[in-house]
Amino acid sequence: MEGCAACARMESLTYTDSDVIDLISENFIAIEVDAEARPDIGERYSDWAWPATIFMSPDATQVLAIRGNRVPRNFIPILEDMAAKHAAGTLEPDPNSPYAAPPEPADTELSLIRDDLRAQIDRSLNRKYGGWGRSGIGGEQSGSRLRHLYLRAHLYNDDELHELALKGSAGFLNAIDPVWGGSYIAAFPKDMEIPARFGALRAIPEKRILVQSNAITAFAIGYQHTGDEKYLAGISEIDRYLKNWMMAPDGTFYTNQKSMP
Repeated sequence: MEGCAACARMESLTYTDSDVIDLISENFIAIEVDAEARPDIGERYSDWAWPATIFMSPDATQVLAIRGNRVPRNFIPILEDMAAKHAAGTLEPDPNSPYAAPPEPADTELSLIRDDLRAQIDRSLNRKYGGWGRSGIGGEQSGSRLRHLYLRAHLYNDDELHELALKGSAGFLNAIDPVWGGSYIAAFPKDMEIPARFGALRAIPEKRILVQSNAITAFAIGYQHTGDEKYLAGISEIDRYLKNWMMAPDGTFYTNQKSMP
């Protein structure tokens, strides 16, 4: 534990709950460590912070690690599961070690609102081309939505969502101006019928600073997940455009460019 609000909340709320106390007393040997008093242990478990809750078998093998505060209704099922597995002799080394298992939020009124919002976003998710909207990648809409898609894929270990997120990152590559660099606000797939005025570029020739930011983020996450050099090349193209065309004399950046390049 550390001197933080989440640690204090778990100490004052969760570890004073009678059911939690009974479960721990009957099934576990509880050890509390102050990460600031023992920085060596704090550093060892800093990836799980804070608080970091680590479950170990009697031979000190990590079997589960969870990150962050848990209220009693979330924590009790974890304790019961660990106790049952120990009694049955089915405890196994944590496959995620040395990384913590992603938190699974409880169903609350807030989580129901979250699910409604996700459903709204997913209705416009283009599963064929990646991104959101009829033509797939829309540079302004595909920023925070794409980051959220990667997060959901990680939290729920969802391979389908992960592939859709990667498709979204790759979609930004199609929106890069091959001459001047930078990302157009939208690009159209080759098999889609589009207005004649967009036929030459197959893109909407408008570049905004937000789109460049979203493209860099999409490429950075794509490279982090795949190691594919095409994403580094994409970042270089955005950087080239920003430095050559969008940087003002005072070193700041203009907000948009509605005409060529």
